[in-house]
Amino acid sequence: MRKLTKEAMAERDALQPKFDKAFEALLDTVQAFNTLMEQQWETVTQAVETYNAVVQEGREWVGEQTSDMEQFQLERSERWLESDAGQRYAAWIQQFETVDLRDVELEAPATLELELDGDQYAELENLAISPEEL
Repeated sequence: MRKLTKEAMAERDALQPKFDKAFEALLDTVQAFNTLMEQQWETVTQAVETYNAVVQEGREWVGEQTSDMEQFQLERSERWLESDAGQRYAAWIQQFETVDLRDVELEAPATLELELDGDQYAELENLAISPEEL
């Protein structure tokens, strides 16, 4: 073949509206996805805040119990502290002191971004029709 035929060029030209329509559909879908993701992120953020508030309540409860335990322990004799019961009590306090209640920290996911300018058809349109045009 020495150059593109009129039929081949007509087929190429028929692709332009298909490219345009498909790109618009893709763009609309990506934008809809990003909108839904942002709305859902707000819901996730609220759930994280609620959860972290409960975690804080848990930490406060552990702190109160630990404080009461330590006060109880201070009121005991040296002999009791060194006894098996005293040692088990100290281990119990240690268990409360090592509770690790952490807040949840999440980062918002990135929105989708198209790295296309929407004119992919131009790539086809800019192709040389024949080697002589190069």
